[in-house]
This record gives sequence, structure tokens and C-alpha cells, in this order.
Amino acid sequence: MSAALLICAVVAFSYLQLKNIQAQQRSGVNGMLASLARVSEEHALRTFRAADQSLRFMMARYAAEGNKLDLKAMVHQGVIDSSLFAQLGIIDARGIFQLSNIPFKKGLNLSDREHFRVHITADTGELFVSKPVLGRASGKWSIQLTRRINLPDGSFGGVAVVSIDTDYFARFYSDLNLPPQSVATLIGLDGVIRTRQVDGQASLGRLMSQSPILQLIGEGKVNGSYTGRSPVDGVERVYTYRKIAGYPLVVITGMATNALLAMSTPSRNALIVQTTALCLLLLAGATGLSFYTLRLYRELTQRRRMATELRDSQEHLELALNGGALGAWDWNLREEKFTSNVQLPELIGFQAGEISYGKDAFVSLMHSDDLPAFTAALRQHLKAETEYFQSEFRLRHKSGGWVWINLMSKVMERDADGRAVRLSGTAQDVTAKMNAVQALTESEDRWNRAITGSNEGIWDWNVMTGNMYVSGRLLVLLEYESDKPDITLQDWISYVHPNDMDEAHQALLLHFKGQSDFYRIEIRLRCKDGHYKWMLIRGRASRDQEGRVVRVTGSASDITEQRFSQAQVEDRTQQLDAIFSLSPDAFISFDRELRVKYVNPAFERLIGLSSGAVIGLSEDEFVKKINELCTTSRCMPDMTTLRKPRTQADEEHTRIELKPPSRRVLYVNLMTSEADSVSQILYLRDVTYETLVEEMKTEFLSTAAHELRTPMAGILGFSEVLLSQKLNEAEQKEFLNIILTQSRRMTEILNELLDLARIESRKGMDFVIEKLNLQQLVEEIVSEFIPPAGRTAPQVESSVAYCMADQGKARQAILNVLSNAYKYSPPGTDVRIVLSPPPATNSHSFVGISIQDQGIGMTEEQLERVFERFYRADTSGKVQGTGLGMSITKEIMDIHRGKVEISSILGKGTLVTLFFPAANDPGSENSAGEASWQSLSRETRRTA
Repeated sequence: MSAALLICAVVAFSYLQLKNIQAQQRSGVNGMLASLARVSEEHALRTFRAADQSLRFMMARYAAEGNKLDLKAMVHQGVIDSSLFAQLGIIDARGIFQLSNIPFKKGLNLSDREHFRVHITADTGELFVSKPVLGRASGKWSIQLTRRINLPDGSFGGVAVVSIDTDYFARFYSDLNLPPQSVATLIGLDGVIRTRQVDGQASLGRLMSQSPILQLIGEGKVNGSYTGRSPVDGVERVYTYRKIAGYPLVVITGMATNALLAMSTPSRNALIVQTTALCLLLLAGATGLSFYTLRLYRELTQRRRMATELRDSQEHLELALNGGALGAWDWNLREEKFTSNVQLPELIGFQAGEISYGKDAFVSLMHSDDLPAFTAALRQHLKAETEYFQSEFRLRHKSGGWVWINLMSKVMERDADGRAVRLSGTAQDVTAKMNAVQALTESEDRWNRAITGSNEGIWDWNVMTGNMYVSGRLLVLLEYESDKPDITLQDWISYVHPNDMDEAHQALLLHFKGQSDFYRIEIRLRCKDGHYKWMLIRGRASRDQEGRVVRVTGSASDITEQRFSQAQVEDRTQQLDAIFSLSPDAFISFDRELRVKYVNPAFERLIGLSSGAVIGLSEDEFVKKINELCTTSRCMPDMTTLRKPRTQADEEHTRIELKPPSRRVLYVNLMTSEADSVSQILYLRDVTYETLVEEMKTEFLSTAAHELRTPMAGILGFSEVLLSQKLNEAEQKEFLNIILTQSRRMTEILNELLDLARIESRKGMDFVIEKLNLQQLVEEIVSEFIPPAGRTAPQVESSVAYCMADQGKARQAILNVLSNAYKYSPPGTDVRIVLSPPPATNSHSFVGISIQDQGIGMTEEQLERVFERFYRADTSGKVQGTGLGMSITKEIMDIHRGKVEISSILGKGTLVTLFFPAANDPGSENSAGEASWQSLSRETRRTA
């Protein structure tokens, strides 16, 4: 009876043990799946963040460079890491694929793609993760990560896109080495599978909108586990899932339940065998029990002794390991048991017993960047693909920092199927070494980035051997292949432009002699296609103990654009210097402190002050200096007034007049400047002539109005009398004669005004310059001239003479002078005309016609005004005339390039001489003067 009860107890105990084993295995599987889900989440999160960072960088560069952005060069230079991505690109606002890092068909239209259309209607500011699509540009199945590009006004400007190959995630899930029928899935919250891996087979794109996991996440359970049957393949699995923070995606890992049961089969079978054996022993009987008990006692005694010896041996081993700097450990993979010495936890700041060594704990301590490499290397060793397992990785220290660990281990025991059972090894803190390596790497990286960023090439010349090293960047600058083998010194010399060779050689010699700290020269180097680039070559020599140069190392920078810009600036500067130097207008520039900085030569010429007298003066001191030279009626206003906006009415206030003897009128204008070195520029222009012309015009109009008003007053007055009063015939005739006389006078004035205006405006364009027989012309004029009543004809003294002139205008000028001679001389006096031929020895002389009267004569003051319009020497009004005759004569003679000379004695008479350019006799050769006047005649006709 007791034996039966004992057998029942054994069976019950075995059943409970089996359930406990299965529970432990399930717990271990859940932990493993949770760790794998966490690893998958970290992997996906790191990938998406890298892609998002690349997108933002592309958008910033596209905003600055537009379609000139070179994505291929950015990838080639390592600015963007392309190892994660299948393609990078820019789609414009029309949906046309514009830029890519790989070749693509121009004009490719992607406007129908979801990852483009989702950004058109609204700017969410979020990263969009697409469903798996077959790329039209890349030709691969990929997941598109896109962001909207905004124009400066906020409107839609296109889409930046990064394509991630779906195989990228599939390869990672395959590397997890999951048991058969296990699954790893990346699924969106929209229910579409991005990638799914089962037994090395990948699938994508299936819709699983009814997945229990999506329902759990909808309830707010973003991380968790559950057991269920897959809607894809119908396999029941234990699942663990995690939502990726910040992204509408979920990672799922799952293990088939039948695989879980298979894991417990060996333990279950062993337990059944043990239970059966124990029951048979119980049935053996009382006699056998005693013998078995004795034998059992002996075995127990022997095991205690062996355990004691093993404990002593272990204590000695622990003493040896604890005394060193290595952390030693042993991992029983079958029993999931991990033991170590006290040094192992101390490597990361913990005491023995403060930290557990489970898988989850180990994964949580390891740096996420190091986990994939560690996992892959461990998996290879467990599969017996490597003899030893060695890995360097970072573990989180108790204080929060990171500790670099060098792990060396080996599988010490495998089962009959070759699966690893026990793994042992050591761990060592190599933080100092890794920090040194990292510092060296960062230093080299900074150096390389500095060289790359500065766009400089490096060269090194071994003077002793003649070997020449040229960096790939320098070769690229010269448009050669970057992997071209080292060139010789002769090659390098052959690149130098022949015109720069001597200068480069002299600079190098000076440096070798120690006369310069650095070798620096700007020379032209020949590129591969034969054209030259300007390069700035800098270097420094290394010397041996005896001071001899053994090596020269330096850099080369492309300064072609700089030299071109410099040449443009120099050319522009020379142009401006020439403009300011040759300009008839004065320019005065002021610096930012409102002090005179520069004056051009015209300022010295117009004002009469040297540049040294004004440079450095403040604007107030400058104005005061100028006003010392100005008249009180027209002085320079202060600069504040000049800076104010002015109207046309203020024009007079911007003119200054210098005191006699210069009597110069200058227009003043001030312009402000935004340049760093110039605040304002004062501009002075000589308007003396314009001012005098304006004054003369004003005076002329006043005089003309007066001259016309006098006869007009008579005409109006006598006309009113005729209309308002009854007059006899004699009175009417008298008044009508007066009106006729005044009308004729007005007509004469107007005709002469029109004649003068015509001569001035056409400037001789209607003159027909030809060779004239001046003697014959004078005789014709005298024969046609009708002297006033009671006067005799003029007396003529003439000889043969020829001149270059317009016959009609020459006749008019002579008649004007002849008429004045009779008007201003009393009856009974004579008027003489003398024709003076030019000297025979002077081909550029003039022929003079002198007309002399014995009239009232003129004073010196009257002589100065004789050519003024409407001026008459007789102020009594007894002498009839318009006062325009001599003005017209002067204009005619000026156009002929002749001259008028007048001499007069008050009360005795006046002598007026008209000088015409002389010409030779008709039978002789043309003189130089005659040829010049014939040329003038042709030019005048062409102009007309």
C-alpha cells in the first residue's frame, strides 16, 4: 500500500515539474522575443532618423541651390551616407522627378504616387512613410520616406524623397537567426505590411487591418505580447510587439507554439524516463531497497567528497581570477546559467550581486550601435564558423557613461548535434585604448574635412630622392584622375606656365636660403585639357641637423576665380580712376565719420584748392572752407540741407558762385552711399556758361519785349484814334503813315530776330562755302547800295582778292556794317571801303574788308557791348534801327571762322573790319586754308 502511495506521489511530482519547465521556457521565449522586438525597434528608429536627417539636409541645400544641387557629388563625398538608402531625389511641384543620386529618365512623372499627393493639399510638417512600391526610377521595391518642400511664401514647392530598399529590413531580420516558423514583421498602423520575414522568405504589401496587435495599440497598449493564430499563414505563435516612437509603424517578433513545445520535449521525455525508473525501483521489494539504500549512501558520500574538491578548486580559481584585472565568466546556454568573478561587474561600476546577467539585462546595457555587430559575431561562433569569439563594444556604466569592453571567449562544450552548450571567456576594460583611437580618428577626420572643406590639394617633395607626392584632391583641381600614380618632379615642373617659371624658381631659392619663413607664390598650372588655372602654392621646407633642405611640404589652392574677380576689380578701379581723373566735374567723397576722404583733379581746377587743403576736414569745416571763396549771394548750404529731398524750386539754392576774378557758378548735389567706406559724395558741376546764357536770354527777352512794345504802342494808339474819332483826310493819312512805319519797324525787328535765330540754330548748315572774288562782290554791293538822301556813295579802294565764304551771308554782313556807317555819320561826311588782300607768304591769312565812317563814334564801354542784341550806341532814338545788325554780323563771321575788329573814337568815327579766310587765285593750286574751307563746306552740307 505504501509503495503504491509512493508511486502516485512520484508521478504527481513529475507532472508538476513538467509544467514548471514549460512555464520557464515560455517566460524565456517571451523575454527573448521582447529583446528582439526592442532591437528591431532601435534598428528601425535609427534608420528612419538617419533618413529624416538626410531629407532635411537635402531640403536645405535645395532651397539654396535649386536644380543645381548635385546629389551624386554629395553621396560621393560622404556628406550623405547612401549605404542605408536605395535612392535620394527631389520631385518638383508638378510631380516631375528633377534630381537624383543615380541616373534616371528625364521628365519622369510621379504625380500619381501617394507619397507625392499626400503633401499637396496640406503641410503637416511630418515625415510620411509610404507602402512598399516598385520604384520607377530605381526599379526596386522600396519604402518611400518623404517630406514637403515649401517655397518662401509657404506654397507647395515639391517633395524630397529617400527610398529604403525593403530587403534592407529583411536582411536584418534574417540575421536574427530565429527558430523555424518564427516571424519578424514591420507593419504600418494602416495595416499594410512593409516587410515580413519567415524562414528566410520575405513578403510585403499585404493588408492586415484586422490584426489583434493594431487593436491593442488602438487601446493605448503600444508595447506588449499575445498568443494567436497568424491570418497570413495560419500558424499559432507567441508574439511580442513594439510601436516605433514617433512613427506610424510597429515591429513584431513571434515564435510558433509547436516550436515552443518542441523545446520542452527533451526535458519531458527525460522526466518520464526518470519517473518510470523510479516506480520500477519502488516495486523491487524490501530486500532490494536495503541494498539500494546502502549503495546510494556510498554514492552520496563520494559525491560530497568530489563536491568538496570541486569547491576548493573553484575557490582557488576565483582567487586567481579576482586578483587580476580581467573579468572572467562562464555561460551555460542549456541551463541559461551565467557565472562570473567579481571583476566582471566591477568593469561597469557594479558590485557582485547588484546586477543580473540575463539576456535582456545584457542587451539593455549594450550600446545600440554595437549590438548588431556583436550579435552577428556571436551567432557565427555559436555555429562553429569561427574558432574564437572576439568583440569590442560599449556597456553602460553605473554612473551613466560608456565603457569599452574587449570580450574574448570560446565554446567549451557542444552537444551531440554540434550545438553550443557552454561558453566561457574573459572581458577587459579597453576604454583608454578606444578613446585614444577615437581621438586619433577624429583628428584625422578633422584634418581630412579641413582639407576637403578648404578645397586645397596637398603636395610633398622629397628633395633628397626627387620623389613628388600629389594628393588626389590636387589632381582633381587640375582635372586629372584622382587615382593617378605619383608624379615626378619633372612632371610637376612641366605643369608650370613658362612665364611663371622664373618667379617660382626665385621664390623657392629664397626660401631654401632661409630668407623667407614660408614658400608662397601665385602661378598658373596646366590642366589636363591644356588650359591653365591660377593656383596659390604655399609650403615650408624641413631641414636636417646641418640645415640642409630635405623635404618641402605644402598646399595648393585654386584661385582662378579670385584672380579673375581681382582683375575685374582692378579694371573697374582703373576705369573709375580714369573717369574721376578726366571728368570735368568735381567729386568729393566722405568717409563714415563724415570727413573728406577723396577729391578728384577737377575739384582742384574748379575751386582752386589743393586736395591736401581739404582731405581730413569734417563736413562743416569743408563747407566753411568753400564759403570763404563764394559770394554772399550764392554760398554753399550746410550738408544737412543738401541731404534733404529737394524740389525744382530749390534748384537755385544748389548753385554757388565763386568770388572774382574767377566768377564761376557751380551746381551742387549730394548723394548718400551705402558703401562701407563712403558715406556720401558731393558733386560740383561748372554751370557758368549755362548761367550766363540764362541771364542773357532773360535780358534778351526783356529787351525784345521792349523793342516790340514801342512800335506796337504806336500802332494800337493811332488805330484807336482812327476808330474812335472823326478825322479829316490829311489827319487820317498822317496816322496811317505812322502805323505803316511802325509796322515796318516791327517787321524789320522780327525778320532780323528770325534771321539771327536761324543762323544760331543751324550753325552754318545752310551755308554754301565757296571761293569768292571779294573785289567783285564789294563792287556789286556798292553799285546796288542806295545811300540816304543827300549822301554820296561810299569810296572804294580795292584790289583783286579771293576768300572762302557763303556769298549771300557775306553780302549781308557787309551791308549791315555799311548801313550802320551811314546811320551813325552826319550828312556831308564820307564812308570809305578798303579791301586788303592777304600777304603772299601766309596761306592761312585773312582777307580784310574795312568800312570807315566819320560819325559819332563810341566809348570803350560802348565798344564792349556793340555785339549785344538790341544794343544801340545812340540812345536818343533819332537813329532808326533794331540793334540786331552787329549781332547778326558777328554770328555770320564766327561761322565763317573769320573775325570782326572794331576801333572807334568818340566824336570822330568808327572803323569796322571784317576778316574772311583767304583763298588763292582761281588758276593756282589750293592752299591749305582753302582745302580746309572746302572740307568744311562738304561737312556742312552732309550735316544739313
